[in-house]
Amino acid sequence: MEVQINLNTLSGFIPKNWTRDTHMILTQLQKDITHNAIQSWQSRKEGEHKVRFLQAMQVQYGAHFRFLNVHQKDEKTLLVTID
Repeated sequence: MEVQINLNTLSGFIPKNWTRDTHMILTQLQKDITHNAIQSWQSRKEGEHKVRFLQAMQVQYGAHFRFLNVHQKDEKTLLVTID
C-alpha cells in the first residue's frame, strides 16, 4: 500500500539550510511515518475511517512529538495529515 505524506505534516521540521545530515534525517522520518501509518491503519477498529497516531519528529537537538492522522485516500493509497 502506498502512503502519501502531506507537506504540512513536516512543517517546522524542515531546516532552512539543507545538509547531507538533513536529508538522512528526513528520509528516516519518512520511513518511520510510513511504517507507523500502515501499522495504525491495519490495527484500526472496525468502522473507523480515520486513525490518529503519535509520531516522534527528529530535530537537531532532541525529539518532538506530533499527532498525525491517517485515512484512506483511495483503495491503494493512505494519506497522512495533521489537524
